[in-house]
Amino acid sequence: MDIRKQTGRRRSRRRPAVSGAGVYGSSQMRARERRRKRVRRQRMIVITVLLLMLLAIGGIGYGITQGIKNKEKQELLETGISRMDSGNYEAAIQSFEEELELAGGRIGAYEKQVLLYRAEAEYQLQDYAAALHTYEILLKGDHKEELYRKGAALCRMETGDYAGALELGVMDAEVYSRMAKEQMEQGQYDEALSSIDQGLAAWNQQMQGEEAQSGQTSDGSAKRHLEFQQAVAYEYKSDYKKALELFEAYVQQYGADETAEREIVFLKTRQGNYEQ
Repeated sequence: MDIRKQTGRRRSRRRPAVSGAGVYGSSQMRARERRRKRVRRQRMIVITVLLLMLLAIGGIGYGITQGIKNKEKQELLETGISRMDSGNYEAAIQSFEEELELAGGRIGAYEKQVLLYRAEAEYQLQDYAAALHTYEILLKGDHKEELYRKGAALCRMETGDYAGALELGVMDAEVYSRMAKEQMEQGQYDEALSSIDQGLAAWNQQMQGEEAQSGQTSDGSAKRHLEFQQAVAYEYKSDYKKALELFEAYVQQYGADETAEREIVFLKTRQGNYEQ
């Protein structure tokens, strides 16, 4: 038998076998690749579901935590207010501070209300420096809020910082009235009268502004106090005629006042001794 023919037959038999193995191998590879892709998709689905579950659980946990915090804050606020009502201002301040700590430094609308309560408790405790500090925290967030400015002005008045109180542009009449009171106590009657005049001018200007904005004006208590002080200052200056005129005008405008009526009776007895 021809060896070349045998070799050729063997080669012709091997080629199909090799070709068939290649096709089969490719099919297996494609199948394995499809399985791998399917497994990857399944894993991604499982991971996605787990992540969503974790996020949901975290959200529920956060909501529960916030609910607990809000309840605790509300309880502290109620406790602080109750302590203020009973006059226990130190304990009230402690409650408000604990409540603010729960906010973690955040100052929103709720925290501003708590700060206002704390400032009031500090003021009632006559810790004017602390109350001023609290009002200044509020003013940093809203320097135009009149309530904050009035609180800060009151604190500055109590510490004798009249210039600082006037810088706030509120309660100017009250500031000048306080200045006049101290000046009269020190025997500085002319200076007191000057302060009173400035206070009355400030009150008139304030009333014009309020009337222009809303058509309403304040009750006039600051003006009434200033006019009473004015009559007293002239009495201290021994200008009894001027003092009598002012007290009579005061009673005519504001009605009977026991103190003013008593001063009128006294001044009428001194009409022969007033300065011309």
